[in-house]
Amino acid sequence: MYIVTDELKLIGFSVSTLQKLVQKNSGIRKFNTLDYFCIYIVMEDLTMEVEDIPYQIKPHHIIFIGPEKKVFFRESIGDQIYVISFSSSFYERSSKDSLFLNSNLFSTTVLISLLLHSIILKKKKFCLLSV
Repeated sequence: MYIVTDELKLIGFSVSTLQKLVQKNSGIRKFNTLDYFCIYIVMEDLTMEVEDIPYQIKPHHIIFIGPEKKVFFRESIGDQIYVISFSSSFYERSSKDSLFLNSNLFSTTVLISLLLHSIILKKKKFCLLSV
């Protein structure tokens, strides 16, 4: 996770798959969100724990996890789980950026299609979960 943390410190933003994050974390599936916000776009079954509370997440869900949370991912491949991490300073960088990020361009529907343009969603609905 140190590589991702360094990237977050440098630019305030990171996009990766869960599989790559676990690989960068020497195969360890336990993380702490530290000072960062994380959005997980889940395209495969996922079992995870947030602050020792277990969750079963089905595909086509989006999960938001705030800073300072302990997260543990149980066995899953993770190559179909996308992780967007960002710092509060990235989000609040300037009033212009904040207006842009809060605009309709970044509504849930548009955000999903932008980030997952290579995946055919076949009109499946997404659910937004906040943990």
